[in-house]
Amino acid sequence: MPRLSSSSPLLHILITFTLLPSLLWAEPLMKVDDRIANIERWAAKACESDGGELILSGDEVVLFDFNDDGEIDLTILHEDDYNCSGSNSIFSGSLGAVAHFFTAKDYEHFYVWDVDVVTAFDSTPVVLFTSHPMLCDEVGYAACVGALTIFEGRIVR
Repeated sequence: MPRLSSSSPLLHILITFTLLPSLLWAEPLMKVDDRIANIERWAAKACESDGGELILSGDEVVLFDFNDDGEIDLTILHEDDYNCSGSNSIFSGSLGAVAHFFTAKDYEHFYVWDVDVVTAFDSTPVVLFTSHPMLCDEVGYAACVGALTIFEGRIVR
């Protein structure tokens, strides 16, 4: 068997292919707080570029511990609660506002008008949301209603 030295091209290739999967999955493994901080930094820059200042209400992030084990199961960041002093519609409009759904293992985001968490079927937490009918391939003014839940740390829609 050939001996690998630190300058061996074979060793560099082996290390690259060993670490590549970890690098590809690094973003989803970011802590939820870090991801929210990144989104809020982006929002502040977007607001500033529109001539305003981002004002956070304190209600934009909601944490849920569905099974009362002390661990956060779901975090929701709804940009509808952002306020930009330079623009009334930079973060929300007729399509709604982006809602970000985080678990320790998963992340989704899409436009919604409203979000509510209810309990259904054997105390299963369900996130209900309404959105513009266009987002559900519908025409008219009736809200589109959707749902998601958490299964083994993953978001299921």
